[in-house]
Amino acid sequence: MGSLAPLLVGLLTADVKSAANRAKRQAIFYGLAGLLGLFGFGALIISGGLYLSHRMSPEAAALIVAAVLFSASMVIVAAASIWSSRERKKAVHTRSIGPTLAATAALAFLPAILSSRIGIGIASAAAVGYAYANRKPPTRSRHVVKSAN
Repeated sequence: MGSLAPLLVGLLTADVKSAANRAKRQAIFYGLAGLLGLFGFGALIISGGLYLSHRMSPEAAALIVAAVLFSASMVIVAAASIWSSRERKKAVHTRSIGPTLAATAALAFLPAILSSRIGIGIASAAAVGYAYANRKPPTRSRHVVKSAN
């Protein structure tokens, strides 16, 4: 049982390293794509404004471009709000593997901890501390009784 903890730690560090490398690589690629997309969007806005200014007055062309950009920004804000609400709902339903791995590691070390009196005292103090930290706070609502006077 004692050899289970190094195995779990090794799996966690390998997973963290690969996730960090993947995130770094994706950040570089998405950063470049975002920068090129931003320049392309700016060129599209300028060319659209120039095209409209030849068809109508420059003031009207600027107003149309501004209205289109404002509308697009509102659509993006609404989409982000909907997306974050779906993510919050999904996060409630999915569980993290972290507490399971922590419990497994704690169970792997349990025989070594319980082999001495000091270990038993530390384990019981940790259990009491965990129970105290995760208790439900008392409700502060007061029931007011009205008199019939």
